[in-house]
Amino acid sequence: MRRILLLSLAFPLYLSTQAAAQTCVGMPAFSSGKMQLSGGAQFADGANSFGGTFGYGLPKSFYGKAGIGTTSYDPYDGSSLDLNLGGGYQIPLHASRTAELCPVANLSLSSGPNDVLGSGTDLSGRTFSFGASVGALLGRNPQLRFVPNAAFQFANTRATADDGTTNTSASESYGLLTLGTGFVFNSRFSLNPSVSLPIGLDGASSSFGLMGAMNFGH
Repeated sequence: MRRILLLSLAFPLYLSTQAAAQTCVGMPAFSSGKMQLSGGAQFADGANSFGGTFGYGLPKSFYGKAGIGTTSYDPYDGSSLDLNLGGGYQIPLHASRTAELCPVANLSLSSGPNDVLGSGTDLSGRTFSFGASVGALLGRNPQLRFVPNAAFQFANTRATADDGTTNTSASESYGLLTLGTGFVFNSRFSLNPSVSLPIGLDGASSSFGLMGAMNFGH
């Protein structure tokens, strides 16, 4: 039971990390707009996650993001409500700001699935992660630029099962490696395919994601 809980409730973190930063994860830089809306999906064996985020930040400075989503779990025939908060700092690695390093941190909370398989047991979880992401802006055409990126975070997930009388909790720490390529259009829009690989969490499988983003504001 402990392993099943952890594998299930660690999954919402995969989607939240895709909104971790800007050039660092292949999204439009905050220099093109201080506000950002993004939405996407993450797919893994036995679970699918969908969500959206709103972010605010300044170029070469701090930024913050908040998101909401849902994850459906095939083994439980149910879904969870996922909330996440994230933030970081953008550090240019090149004078022209074509490469960027971002220390990042994320907190993800999930509620559900409830009444798992008619057992009366409700699941919930909390995941905290921190690490760094790096990305580089390639191409000279401002209408379409490519941004290969990579991120690694250390994460800790605590999962709880509550049947109304007793509750069982388990926690585990692991790593999460994310590799992606961003396609940035007109400096304000992006499409971001990625793959996330959990490290040190036995039984976990890789997941594949796709996210879109739009920057606006001055």
